[in-house]
Amino acid sequence: MDAVAAARLLLAVGTPLLVETPRVEPLTRLDVSSSRLSRVFLASFATGQWQANCYVVAAPGVAECVVIDAGQGAAPSIRQVLAEHQLRPKGVLATHGHFDHVADAAEIADEYNVPLWIHSADRDLLTEPAAGLSPEGAALVKQVLRSPMAEPARVEEFDGLTELTLARLRFSVTHAPGHTGGSVLLGLDYRGRNAQIDRIVFSGDVVFAGSVGRTDLPGGDPRVMAATLRDVVLALPDTAALLPGHGPQTSMARERLEKANRPAKALYSRLEKVVGTFCPGLAKQPLHIDRFGGGHHHGYGHKH
Repeated sequence: MDAVAAARLLLAVGTPLLVETPRVEPLTRLDVSSSRLSRVFLASFATGQWQANCYVVAAPGVAECVVIDAGQGAAPSIRQVLAEHQLRPKGVLATHGHFDHVADAAEIADEYNVPLWIHSADRDLLTEPAAGLSPEGAALVKQVLRSPMAEPARVEEFDGLTELTLARLRFSVTHAPGHTGGSVLLGLDYRGRNAQIDRIVFSGDVVFAGSVGRTDLPGGDPRVMAATLRDVVLALPDTAALLPGHGPQTSMARERLEKANRPAKALYSRLEKVVGTFCPGLAKQPLHIDRFGGGHHHGYGHKH
């Protein structure tokens, strides 16, 4: 399958897909051992200049959790989620090394004495964030950084892994380069109330609702991205929910269906430009808990 066909199956409008966007309800205490969380604990919120999504995930009835993509400004909201739900992280996972996804990762990893997991191809971005950004992005990062970035005390690399078990959660790990050399997809089996979904995939900036990750930044490669879309993303089942690095959730079924008839020329142009992560106007997302299971929803985070 060529790049145009791959794009045809992936591009879709960014509308609510799996469940209606829930109301943000008053914050209440929720015991993680409660049967109300019989399927999965999933909290998400967007922070920072680029409104990158951060996720906190825990197995049912387990006081340990995993933090995914602790980006710029995510630390206060992460702490709030952990405190409110009596959770303690066992690791911080990075879908890739861009600043908006790892800026607070070292802070959280060191605070809780846990490792930060990242692919080796992106590890240099933990200390040299400008190396993966446009000149404009690098200038903005220089403005917001109060001190040089440093690796946490404990760093582990995804290289060679196909699975990783942390906090009783078994993640699949799939190298998915193109947006960056070290981008990965992180997957979890899911048993929830939505019968159409049996897999959750944290897709980082590889694929979004209605778009794919840009490849014009340092470390990006449109040909490699096209291969990733063809060989990795399109291999995901229709029953996989995609939780991207920016914007709303989507599903593989929706991404295959919605734009199947879009003209190939427009698709090719979009794939080549690969508009994605750092485009302006991304909606600010409230935090949602167990959004696939129809569970409780609470508001966290800070307005920017």
